[in-house]
Amino acid sequence: MVGMAQPLTDGFPPIRLFLFGSDNKFKTEAVKNRLDFTKRSLAKEGIRILTYSADGDSREMKLMRDQLRLGTQLHDATCPLNTDRLRKKWPWFVCDYLRENIPVQDTVHLGAKFRTRLLKLQKPMPFGNTVANQAHLINLTRQLTKDKHLLKEGDLLPQDKMNYDAVFRLCDPQIGLLLETEIPDSAGTCFFLTLMRNLTSSYLDKTLDPLQRVYRLWFSVFSLRYWRYWLSCDSVYPLAKHFITLNAYLCAEINAHALIMLITTLRDDGTPEFFKPWLYGSQQCETFFKSWSHRALSSNQQYCNDGLMRDQQWDNGPMVKDQHLDNCVLTMDQQRNNSALTKNPKWDNLGLMTDQHWEESLTLMGQQLHCFALMTNQHLENCALMTDQQLHNFVVGKKLQHNCVEMKKFLKK
Repeated sequence: MVGMAQPLTDGFPPIRLFLFGSDNKFKTEAVKNRLDFTKRSLAKEGIRILTYSADGDSREMKLMRDQLRLGTQLHDATCPLNTDRLRKKWPWFVCDYLRENIPVQDTVHLGAKFRTRLLKLQKPMPFGNTVANQAHLINLTRQLTKDKHLLKEGDLLPQDKMNYDAVFRLCDPQIGLLLETEIPDSAGTCFFLTLMRNLTSSYLDKTLDPLQRVYRLWFSVFSLRYWRYWLSCDSVYPLAKHFITLNAYLCAEINAHALIMLITTLRDDGTPEFFKPWLYGSQQCETFFKSWSHRALSSNQQYCNDGLMRDQQWDNGPMVKDQHLDNCVLTMDQQRNNSALTKNPKWDNLGLMTDQHWEESLTLMGQQLHCFALMTNQHLENCALMTDQQLHNFVVGKKLQHNCVEMKKFLKK
């Protein structure tokens, strides 16, 4: 079990908080106790936890649902002070309002869950008069050359559930355009890829302003709510077979509500510069730790073979004394943007940079993106209402309400 802390500074690598062995048989209560202990320990050092992230683990998910009371009925007698203020005001906001320890599900893992679901050929996903399935993508790769769709052979293999690069290639808007023009009756797949792109880009795309993030994320969540309700109107299309997994759906709901809470919290605290959603996930911490551990173990093995094991190699972590690690391990974000901290002649004799050199390199990388203002609650509400209205028009166009009288009542609300 590894716990990492991500500073809210672009390009700065995550910090290891704790590391211990586990048989992976722990329960949700253990997850809660660990989070509480981490919170208390950091508070003693004057450090506040803005948000914490997980990768869809069922025990982490249960804790997040319990903390948010996601989808539960309001009971004023048991509701902590001010935690229900947004759900009372906005009927589409269905969780308690938190100002710290805001739970977020990792966006990259969420995209991978959507990709895995799309690639299940035996379980097509009907959406009104359209269907989303893998066959449309397979036909696209057969009809067009690779230089046009840019997909790799393994991108459409459902066995590789950890192919995160495939998620970003499938989310490329060019794939949707090619499907629309080259593959007939692929509107359902195009729409599913749009949901997948919105869910990932709303957190990871650094070029979006906060309002665009809210629009994209809540467009996808409202779409999933409409879609789920439509499937539930009768037994023709069982949810378990024709919808995304419950885990993926809850991840989308949690992230959408978390985005609202993060915006309002940082705005009210007067710290909009900390609004950096691309740093709120767990995947870059996981990627960094794996790379760091791999290099440390590789160096350790080399020292053993050469008989040059040093007593103090592990005193302050494997990176401190190991000159084979003199190039900074790349975070996932830096690898994708090809903007890594490469070896610099200014580095000290241990292969590590001084504080001044860190600051200079971070500035040169051009990744210090700051948000200087966050929208008001009224802007958030207007954005959500506009998103819902546009989605309503789309749903009617896709005939989601056919064979379902209750759906018509739902659309009129």
